[in-house]
Amino acid sequence: MGCPSAVASVHLARAIFAVTYRLCLAGAGHSLRFPKLEMPKGHGMRSLIGLAGLSICAAIVAGCSAASSALGPSVASYGASNIFSPVGYDQSQIDETHYKVTATGSEVTPASRVEKLAMARAAQIGADQKLDYFKVASVQHGAACSQKDSGYKGPTTASNARPTVVLDVLYSKDQADPGFQPSKATFEALSAELANETVSPEAQQAANQDILTRCGQS
Repeated sequence: MGCPSAVASVHLARAIFAVTYRLCLAGAGHSLRFPKLEMPKGHGMRSLIGLAGLSICAAIVAGCSAASSALGPSVASYGASNIFSPVGYDQSQIDETHYKVTATGSEVTPASRVEKLAMARAAQIGADQKLDYFKVASVQHGAACSQKDSGYKGPTTASNARPTVVLDVLYSKDQADPGFQPSKATFEALSAELANETVSPEAQQAANQDILTRCGQS
């Protein structure tokens, strides 16, 4: 079973807290004979629920992170990056027809697949925004590197090395020049290709060695 999302974790935390609180109340009036407690109301009660939720959320996220580390890195799939994982796509809008699209792969994701992830997202933006054509003006391959940090008081963080791709993307409602590609058709083709693509262990090892070398961690 996969790890729950952050929103699902908060709902789970609230449900656990609610059940526990009801059991305590039930025990107070029956055989358990708990002492009567004055529970906070209003904002205080919401704060208590929030703290309980955050604590359980943190435990769930930590458990998921530990499980992921134990299993080792996997090849990046199509999806947005988030605060828990930098792997995936992101974008920033420059104007109505101009975006910067970024994709970050795991340490075993080949650079060619990372570029494909970014291209798919660029095409999807066009399809979602009813901009029928898009054109990649530039492609920049890079690396996101961080060194191991053995904090004096904080937790130790492991070193990381991940391939990145940044696209400068232009959009148009019409095919302004032959360099513009159809947004919807390109997204459908690339998303199917990404879903069906298999990266061999040898290719993963080569990708890992390449990014470690680029980050000076080999």
